[in-house]
Amino acid sequence: MLSLLSCLMAPELRRIDNLAFRYFLPASLEEPLSQNSRLRLDRCHVEHLHWKPDDLKRLIRQRMIAFSEDKRAPYESLGQLCDPSDGFAARIDDELVELAEGNPRAAVFLADRMLRYHCRKEDPPRLIQADTWEEVKEKWWRVDRERIVGAANGEQPFRVWGDQILFQGRKITLSGRSYALLRCLVEARGHICSMEELKRAGWPEDKPEGVTEGALNEAIRRLRQKLDEKGIDPRWVENVRGQGYRIARSLEKSGR
Repeated sequence: MLSLLSCLMAPELRRIDNLAFRYFLPASLEEPLSQNSRLRLDRCHVEHLHWKPDDLKRLIRQRMIAFSEDKRAPYESLGQLCDPSDGFAARIDDELVELAEGNPRAAVFLADRMLRYHCRKEDPPRLIQADTWEEVKEKWWRVDRERIVGAANGEQPFRVWGDQILFQGRKITLSGRSYALLRCLVEARGHICSMEELKRAGWPEDKPEGVTEGALNEAIRRLRQKLDEKGIDPRWVENVRGQGYRIARSLEKSGR
């Protein structure tokens, strides 16, 4: 990408009278660009754009209008193309924007991918079905997200999506107390969950003081065992002596 930009942002282009260039680039390129002596980013006017959910919805709306065949009554949302059953059509735009994480490229990619998945079906129905969107989301977490958005430094492999917990993009099927404890740990984003917090999550019907530390430790042991059975290293659930548990930042120094 830097090699391509070296041509597009060459200093000699900036000396053309009455001509200006504007580049929209991902924030991850700012540091390597600033270190490139040929590009001289310090001689450019740099602004940081932050895309809000409404901005992404507006982007989708504009593209829907632009590609609609009927310009007098164009489509203005993806929901107009989707099956209204179970509220799917009503929530699709919001779900897509949330999944895009403020990234316009991701929003356009997801919308395009959903349309492509629908059209590639043999004898596709008139309206896009919810299972098509589920297929798009699964592929997004498994492959596409890192390719389109990029993996953040230090990003943990666990993620909560709706009522699901994902590990490296794949669903983890847990139930009951194990699910509640793991969700509590994942939502803490690497911070320590105290014994009391975990007791409240795992035993919501009881008072924390009524749950013994031994019962909590046993529940954590069972959670680790279930993760191990699913091919996930149980060391990700890390004990911080005297404080509680957390999702480990890495497996290099963590123990069972």
